[in-house]
Amino acid sequence: MSIPERFYRIARGKFNELRDRMDDLDAETQEREAQREQTIATRRQSRQDAARELGESPGDSQLKAAKVHAPELGGIQPRMRTPEEIRKGTPASTSSPMSQTNTEYDPLTPHYNLLGIEVGSDFQTAQAAYQRLLTRCDVSRFPVGSPEAQDAQRIRERLEETFHILKDALDPVSRRFDILELDESPVQPESAK
Repeated sequence: MSIPERFYRIARGKFNELRDRMDDLDAETQEREAQREQTIATRRQSRQDAARELGESPGDSQLKAAKVHAPELGGIQPRMRTPEEIRKGTPASTSSPMSQTNTEYDPLTPHYNLLGIEVGSDFQTAQAAYQRLLTRCDVSRFPVGSPEAQDAQRIRERLEETFHILKDALDPVSRRFDILELDESPVQPESAK
């Protein structure tokens, strides 16, 4: 076996590991979404059952809940979100077990998992993992038009999307430059005026 063929086999093996990990993450994400939707449907059904037992239509109980103050709701107190929770996009929750959501879930978790780093890692770690995976799925390592080259391109696009999401969330400098507006008119030197 020639050396280029060995390198190709090694690259293909590492690439297949990355593709399998991405497929597993997709399956986990779909499963998590299905569980979340099932939980929401179960809660909705239990609310409707409770409203039926009280002799109200489901719409009436929702209107009452919106108009009633917290002490009249049996101790349900809305909780204010911290600025950190607002930045992370954590939904507001109350002290009611019926309306609590899983606030421990970080929306960036799938992106950390895709890069193969620990959840909550800093930007430099994410950037290093991104660069490592980007070289692993370089399209030029595979024959032009091969299924591996097409998969590598698809994975590369997904890695870029993931990295940009993490970059926006973790790197405060990039956020500042993203919101910076530049004046379109050219600046003329003082001597030209």
